[in-house]
Amino acid sequence: MRKNVLIFGGIAAVVAFYLFTKANAGNKVAISFQSLKFGGSLLSPKIIISLLLQNPTNQSFNINSIVGSVFLNDKFVGEINTFKKVVLTGNATGVIDVNLKLGLLQSFTTVKNIIKNKGLKTVVARVQGNVNVDGLVLPFNENISI
Repeated sequence: MRKNVLIFGGIAAVVAFYLFTKANAGNKVAISFQSLKFGGSLLSPKIIISLLLQNPTNQSFNINSIVGSVFLNDKFVGEINTFKKVVLTGNATGVIDVNLKLGLLQSFTTVKNIIKNKGLKTVVARVQGNVNVDGLVLPFNENISI
């Protein structure tokens, strides 16, 4: 009986150590807002958010999902989400493109005005959300000027 407890305790310790090192390494994955691209037409705009993920560790990670909100000049525009699994290898960077799902008609008007005034005014785009790295949820809040 005691031998079984020791074996179970040893296995539990190994599993706990593995999970701790995986979570600790997963915290080092960096997310940055790389670009915002406009496409489509005025009646059917398509906006793509590019996020750069950097893995400075030797360990590979699965990016399970990315969800968030997009703001232009602090006005809510829409949401992004992808549940496509991506493998981020050790000591590597990767770009994930996510389609922006526009919010209400007000968001459409905001985007239309930004496209119309492009180059005349500085526009700050902000993406705020979470990325799931091997089950560890990491928040991010990134800005770029467009």
